[in-house]
Amino acid sequence: MQKIAIVSYGGLPLPPVKGGAVENLIQFFVENNEQSKLAELTVFSSYDSAAECEAHKYKNTKFVYIHANKAADKITRFTNLAFMKLRFGARFQVFPYLIEIVKIIKKSDFDCVIVENRADYVPYLNRKLDIPVILHMHNDYLRSGYYLARSVVDSCDKIIAVSDYVKKCILTIKDTDKVAVLRNVIDVKSFAGVSADVRNRVREAHGIGRDDVVFAFVGRLTRSKGVAELVEAFSRVAEKHSNAKLLIVGAKWFSAGNESEFTKQLQASSERVKDKIIFTGYVEYSRIAEQYACADVVVVPSVAGEACGLVVLEAMASGKALIVSDSGGIPEHIAPGGAIVIPRGEGFVGGLSAAMEKLIMDSALVKSMGEDGAAHADMYDKNEYLKHLLDLIDD
Repeated sequence: MQKIAIVSYGGLPLPPVKGGAVENLIQFFVENNEQSKLAELTVFSSYDSAAECEAHKYKNTKFVYIHANKAADKITRFTNLAFMKLRFGARFQVFPYLIEIVKIIKKSDFDCVIVENRADYVPYLNRKLDIPVILHMHNDYLRSGYYLARSVVDSCDKIIAVSDYVKKCILTIKDTDKVAVLRNVIDVKSFAGVSADVRNRVREAHGIGRDDVVFAFVGRLTRSKGVAELVEAFSRVAEKHSNAKLLIVGAKWFSAGNESEFTKQLQASSERVKDKIIFTGYVEYSRIAEQYACADVVVVPSVAGEACGLVVLEAMASGKALIVSDSGGIPEHIAPGGAIVIPRGEGFVGGLSAAMEKLIMDSALVKSMGEDGAAHADMYDKNEYLKHLLDLIDD
């Protein structure tokens, strides 16, 4: 049985009491191991009192919490930024979070360490540890042009990408057989099993009528997610169709509740149809499934590279028709017949509007697309996630 250290990036705690897409995926490894005990897992996380209380529920995973050193973090953040500008400066970067982790790992007999989505941690860990370092990449910034690109690839024993798209990005650095793909997963049952009563209750809470056609956006409210383009496209649709509603589920950064300038701009741009757009703010992940149940169509309008898009998987499991952009790894995950794909670029907003209008007018198509997605979603279920990870490590 392998003894594995999992290093989270340190921003959000584990278990994921404050949300986080990567954190929820790490949690699936933990839950799988509770059932199967396939490995000895130790998860390193930033300290959080609520997370520490939650961690006591797990018998087969050890959680190790690193307390923040705010003074050291402030100093090293400044010096690391300075080192980034130097040709060989990256080798001098220091991470207080990792210093504590390295001390603990060196006192144990781990077989490998898995770094979750922090490529810049890899060279440091490779220098300090005598065990294999594996990088699990959840986005697309590790590519040619990234300041540590070659150093990261050379320092890894293996890189695990969440999609073919992310793998292709990594291979722009150098041709290597180190890169494998482990597709993201979700808890399919939690999205598929929401009752009609819950749908009606949530609609009522949001002030949505039972006969309204609801388009939903679920995710962080940032420019890269295309939510500004969606609001503009929906506004055009809502002026023609009185039964159209848009549900925007999310905040600027997971559990962060404060507004950003961008979220204020979204509110302002939706003013002319404000009675048809509902901003929920941050919703705990345990309640996300009922937000999907409230919708008829889920829109994923990402304008920047989208590594995978868990929203796509969750929407399909919820049995919802999809309108998506052609961003990154999104097209490789959708069900055949389950989504309308809109090319980004000139005409993107118009394409979103046309797709929404098409689905407003064709409820039978919405139903059939949702059914295709639900059937396809089973391949992304969480149950074998840890096993697939261990298989890739052993390969």
